[in-house]
Amino acid sequence: MVSFLEGAVFVDAGNVWIWKSQLNQPQGQFHWNRFYKEIAVGTGFGLRLDFSFLILRFDVGIKAYDPGKPAGQKFMLKNLSFNRPFGERQQTVLNVGIGYPF
Repeated sequence: MVSFLEGAVFVDAGNVWIWKSQLNQPQGQFHWNRFYKEIAVGTGFGLRLDFSFLILRFDVGIKAYDPGKPAGQKFMLKNLSFNRPFGERQQTVLNVGIGYPF
């Protein structure tokens, strides 16, 4: 389209754990036998405006797998449709940034 406009498609996975058990976060401790079940997955797309002196990013991120949901509700992409393109509440996020993310 134009020389300074770029696109992006991405998948992101990860989570945050604590080393020692805490009363207010009993399930937050890292355990080798279950950590792979607790990894969240998101996906999305975006536009980059590359002006050579400044890069502006506009990304739409969508939760794909939420390990914090009850069993049977963890896969979130099934909540997207033409009637509800952003899924359920807090499933889709718009991020605006300056420069590349990493």
